[in-house]
Amino acid sequence: MLSPLLSSSFALSSPSSKLFDFKSGKYAYRRINYEQVNEDNHEINSIRAEYNDLNSTQENTTNGGNFEAENKIERIVLMGIEKKPASITLFTSSNDKVGTSLEFDVDLTTINTIIIKRPGCHIANDWRVSIQF
Repeated sequence: MLSPLLSSSFALSSPSSKLFDFKSGKYAYRRINYEQVNEDNHEINSIRAEYNDLNSTQENTTNGGNFEAENKIERIVLMGIEKKPASITLFTSSNDKVGTSLEFDVDLTTINTIIIKRPGCHIANDWRVSIQF
């Protein structure tokens, strides 16, 4: 979950080092960012992260891994949104000009939540979600 306080960020690591062969580079580190670009446009993006970006206590620097995951993000939950978006669009590469329109549910009555349903983006790939108000 990301909370839209103008901007926020978190890290995603996949898969677990106890279950898979991370020593041979079969892993993915991602940085997921939420940013309010302007009053009418918010963006969520997933980019490859360096190991030291995610765990600054470690001395080892890696290149974000080469884990090719079939896993897709099931949903994105945004809390604290005060108005209903006009549209939400997924872009699967940085040079996409046309994206895929996404389905979403909105609950502005109690917890101000938007749930983006089945965005279909792979966990180990770069992607961007644009939210237009």
